Amino acid sequence: MTRIGITSLNSILGAPGLAVAKCLKMADENLDLIGLDYTPSSPGVFDPIFSKVRALPPSLTYEYIRALKLIAEEENLDVLIPNTDPEVVVISRYLEELRDSVKLLIPSYSVVEKVKDKVSAERYMREKKIKTPKSYIVDLKSQKLDIDLGYPVLVKSEEGVFSCINKEELRICLKRLRIFGFKNALVQEYVEGDEYSIASVAIDGEIRGWVMQKKLALSDFGSTLMGVTVNNERVLRIAEDVIRGLRWTGPLEIEFRSAGEELFLTDFNLRFPAWIYLSPFAGVNLPYLLLRLIYDNSVKAAMQKVGVIILRTIEDKIIDFRKLGELIMEFSSPKLFLSHKKKSSS
Repeated sequence: MTRIGITSLNSILGAPGLAVAKCLKMADENLDLIGLDYTPSSPGVFDPIFSKVRALPPSLTYEYIRALKLIAEEENLDVLIPNTDPEVVVISRYLEELRDSVKLLIPSYSVVEKVKDKVSAERYMREKKIKTPKSYIVDLKSQKLDIDLGYPVLVKSEEGVFSCINKEELRICLKRLRIFGFKNALVQEYVEGDEYSIASVAIDGEIRGWVMQKKLALSDFGSTLMGVTVNNERVLRIAEDVIRGLRWTGPLEIEFRSAGEELFLTDFNLRFPAWIYLSPFAGVNLPYLLLRLIYDNSVKAAMQKVGVIILRTIEDKIIDFRKLGELIMEFSSPKLFLSHKKKSSS
């Protein structure tokens, strides 16, 4: 029985871990799934789809890598699927070290660092002459705000994407990011038009399977609430060129927005998207494809079905008090958090 560790189970905040688990179970009921998360308040930690849940330290430093190695060895994990961008970044730094304990399908850090955050991705796209909305890279240490954009604008950072309708809101947003320790942010014009995203799994720059959706409704944070699978040849062609140029390996989501005849690349996500549960119903189960590629890198998926619609919802859960107590004990484990607490108190 293959044992798979799946991170990031807080579906309320758009983390795709629980959806990835559901995709895998749809393909093979015999897979043994271990959930990995930072907090016992994540909805996914209570889902019976996971045979066990383990705690990860909240700090994405080498302590996080030590915890992953420990869990992989204690739980006899065969495969690990990280599901947030910061996780992919830190794991890629220590990829060879982790591969001694568990199998992964992500790129090396030399690839990841080109698009590791919103500012890095913008610089990469400018270098490669990929069309993006007009943008400014803002040094958050500076008090100057010399930006020639109409409002609203989007502010993008590792903290998320925020919409600002005037200059005062923009100043407040940038000040908040500065207080939280961010060095820079991307301020980007808002492009009115249709929004597309394509999720894929690639090996060394070759896409082995993909699902594309047109977004029909969005949350306040820009996540898909409703989407429908479509084929847009321009979106696919640009995505193929970008992934080939990066020589990307593993999951990747690329987002686009069209304005008339123009098509802008607006974002990278270095993992499966929040809407990944759409993929098996579209005929291309991307998480299961990733699993198959780990063991046989010659696998390719079929073409997606067009016209499949996803409507994402929030599900209420009633939880057992004893189960919550067990999870609180797990998430308070000194074995995982001792080093982090020492750093915090210094």
